[in-house]
Amino acid sequence: MIGGSFVWKNISGWCAVEYTSEGIKSLRFGRRSEEDASAGLAKSHEGKRPAFVDEAVRQLDEYFIGSEVSFKIPVDMNGATDFRKKVWKETAKVGYGKTITYGELARRIGSGGAARAVGSALGANNVPLIIPCHRILRSGGEMGGFALGISVKEALLDLERGKKVDNKRFGVRE
Repeated sequence: MIGGSFVWKNISGWCAVEYTSEGIKSLRFGRRSEEDASAGLAKSHEGKRPAFVDEAVRQLDEYFIGSEVSFKIPVDMNGATDFRKKVWKETAKVGYGKTITYGELARRIGSGGAARAVGSALGANNVPLIIPCHRILRSGGEMGGFALGISVKEALLDLERGKKVDNKRFGVRE
């Protein structure tokens, strides 16, 4: 199995993807430095990286300049429970600029009373944006949780709603 990581800079700051032959395994964005973006990621092996890595980079760069992007990038979900895979696959169907609630997502996967479990599964999502967990809100439209912080979630939703977003809102860290 091939694998590795790729680090680059875009409008959000330093970004990194970690990948296997199956797909993207993790995504980081809005980092202050190349070292921060790449810390702890697998080093790339010799040879050409898969085309889906370059496509992910292209789509992410487009996303951060405000283009409507529907990510069609393979994701490596190996090691995830069946429930998490179900949650993530359904989350990936929530369109650009759209939001639904944790409860609605739970209903869509046939687990109507599992809104908290859905939230927990989304908290374990290592590929935000590609699996757009920022588009899932609490009932009543409240932000709810987000592993990268509520301010980043708000910035991503603002970007998708056509608002100008300062790159510091993407979570650029010191």
